[in-house]
Amino acid sequence: MTAQHLRLKRFRVSLRLLLVFWLFAGNVSTADTFDTVAKDLRPFLRQHCSDCHTGSDPEANFDLADLLAGLNRNNFHAWVHAFDRVAAGDMPPPDSAEPEREQVEKFLADAGNWLRDFEIDRFETRGRVNARRLSNLQLERSLHAVLGIDIPLASLLPDETRTDGFTTVATGQSISHFQLEQHLDLVDLALDEAFRRALDSPSTLSKHFTATQVARTNPKRRCREPEMIDDLAVVWASNLIFYGRLPATTAKEDGWYRFRIKASALNVPDDGGTWCTVRSGRCISSAPLLGWVGAFEAGENPQEWTFDAWLPQGHMLEVRPGDKTRKQAKFKGGQVGAGEGGPQNVTGVAIHSVSMEQIHYGPDDDGIRRLLFADIPLVQNPKNSKPELQAEDPELAADKLMVMFASRAFRRPVSAEDIAGYIDLVHADLAAKMPLVDAIRGGYRALLCSPAFMYFQETPGQLDGYAIASRLSYFLTGGPPDAELLADATGDSLRDEKVLSKHVERLLDEAGSRQFVMDFTHQWLDLVDIEFTEPDRK
Repeated sequence: MTAQHLRLKRFRVSLRLLLVFWLFAGNVSTADTFDTVAKDLRPFLRQHCSDCHTGSDPEANFDLADLLAGLNRNNFHAWVHAFDRVAAGDMPPPDSAEPEREQVEKFLADAGNWLRDFEIDRFETRGRVNARRLSNLQLERSLHAVLGIDIPLASLLPDETRTDGFTTVATGQSISHFQLEQHLDLVDLALDEAFRRALDSPSTLSKHFTATQVARTNPKRRCREPEMIDDLAVVWASNLIFYGRLPATTAKEDGWYRFRIKASALNVPDDGGTWCTVRSGRCISSAPLLGWVGAFEAGENPQEWTFDAWLPQGHMLEVRPGDKTRKQAKFKGGQVGAGEGGPQNVTGVAIHSVSMEQIHYGPDDDGIRRLLFADIPLVQNPKNSKPELQAEDPELAADKLMVMFASRAFRRPVSAEDIAGYIDLVHADLAAKMPLVDAIRGGYRALLCSPAFMYFQETPGQLDGYAIASRLSYFLTGGPPDAELLADATGDSLRDEKVLSKHVERLLDEAGSRQFVMDFTHQWLDLVDIEFTEPDRK
């Protein structure tokens, strides 16, 4: 069996698992109709409401025909609306025959009990909320936690539907074949990164650039790099796009980079320092869009600022004065010549030095190796120099790794029996003479496409400790529960108010509270769209 056939097989298995889950999740419901009391309510509705609310053109577009057929999950809210209007005295209207008070009270009592019983029955069989899927951000942070990686992922997924401003509302979430394909691509990308860092030699970069090294290489050429003035790399305030680009900082590969920029200001305004922006992009005319990195306020004395930025391969920094309310220099021909900015008496930023270091968030490469392979050693294959897992019994090792990985991915303990279908896939690949490291990667891929990973695992009735742990963690951190929270998820520990409060305080430490506020306000106050428009400069 070729590698292409194996990938196709895994795709079909992942697709089948998801479709089975959706089909069965949709069928776990109470009876389609709930008509134990409706016959007692129909005379009241026919006598006092049907004249206006039936026929081809019902009043307020509210048709009783559907309600008179009985109560079901599709017309429940319409029944509640009818109940509320009668309870408020709005219906029947004053110009119609007014029902006796006893009739109204009996209708409201019967209808209220009926609707309440329907809700209780529905909650007992289906739960209080629909199956809730991880949002794009939650999915990114879950993959980070499970695999130990740190690459941005959420931006690669399709935009999500927001219900009342939030992407986490179950009734507003949907899934399509396109989204499923995107999820599989995202999982492959995440696994590629994790296995690359676990199997390959780590790539590191640490450079220090002087002012001369970040400035233009040819002082006579008109361009958009800083010019050298008094041994400093200077950028003047201007509206010229990506003026202040620093080609020396171009990323050789995708990654997180930490920059330390030492700078001061020229022609500092009397009312404060020079506000400067740090952005990133390709900084060429065919790709003029720039991403935000940070900002700093430079003064006459040099200071150093630190910024972390994700740079795709080929992207670089742009550093420049960013206050558009200040006077801006004018340059002809779309380029800047040395000596053209100073005479215009505008503010400028002088770069003293820039350091650039490749970094990672989360575990190092050895930590990722342990997450993926536990204590199973890696050895080099003498035939192709590729690293392979060395295990006396590959199937037994695969079982151990799959259970370990699934428990982390599913956010609760699992046994080999719980994931027998997934383990069978790995065993089939091993039987086809696939190396253990490749077979286990395919098993991990299937687990990360499982509904148990993509969805919150909640059953009708009282939530178990692991469901509570997931709800708490995803609400406060946007990611899965950590080991300390899962340790208290066994039994009823998380129902203890003191234990729960301890975890809330722990998760909302200084950094966690900032992250929670940012995540929440991005959707609650629409701050996620803050860069969609630019305020009028006047």
